[in-house]
Amino acid sequence: DEIARAVAGELKVKLSAGQLLRRVETQDPEAHAAYLQGLYLWNRRNAPGLRRAVSLFGEAVRRDPSYAQAYGGMAMAYTVLPAYDDVGNAGMFDRAREAAGRALALDSSNVQALTALGYVEALQYRNAISERLFKRAIAADSTFGTAHFWYGLLLLQQGRKDEALVAIHRARALEPASLVINTAVTQVLYCMRRYDEGESSGRSVLQLDSTFQLGIVDLARVMIEQDKATVAIEMVLPIIDLPGFSHLEKVGVAAYALARAGRLDAA
Repeated sequence: DEIARAVAGELKVKLSAGQLLRRVETQDPEAHAAYLQGLYLWNRRNAPGLRRAVSLFGEAVRRDPSYAQAYGGMAMAYTVLPAYDDVGNAGMFDRAREAAGRALALDSSNVQALTALGYVEALQYRNAISERLFKRAIAADSTFGTAHFWYGLLLLQQGRKDEALVAIHRARALEPASLVINTAVTQVLYCMRRYDEGESSGRSVLQLDSTFQLGIVDLARVMIEQDKATVAIEMVLPIIDLPGFSHLEKVGVAAYALARAGRLDAA
């Protein structure tokens, strides 16, 4: 921060409102460590990890109540938890909004909070509000991959598939190691009915982590549409009762695969 201010002063840089120099990290190393651990687990995207991430973000803000990023991380974790654990959307979305509100009260341009709020609105089909929030988030920090990723999912649910693919490719360029962002490429290709490319994308995700349940489920969806329902069944049935991704979602995909394979009673 000191170096940035000195450079800005020397160059007489006129900063726009979205580029104001501000404290973006805590001065408490234990709080920062908890935040980084929470962020790592959030990126892993499984139910136990997300619940632990919420606890770690909570620990960070208990140590430093002014730590806006930790509140932002908590908001993002609550936002995605219903997709990976069988919990009610409404309660988690309320908690996400509360955490995001605290982050924005501390830092009105906190990109994580804006991104979380944008996705909460998208998940409730308030598309216009969601788009405004995502654009604010990207304006605040265009290097935050999750903002582009979730904006891409909003575009996808509006049928703006080409735009969605561009947004998610941008997210992947920013965070090439993210399993969930790489899986989003598979999701968009599936919705575009580009199944061969979707299979290639899905298999590349599982090469990174063969146990990543979201990746398994999304590849299974592609395989069903390629008339490979039996393969999809073999992929999904072994993970149905394993923690890590929504049980309801896995059952739904398995049932559809069984039906497409002609096993109607099992479906």
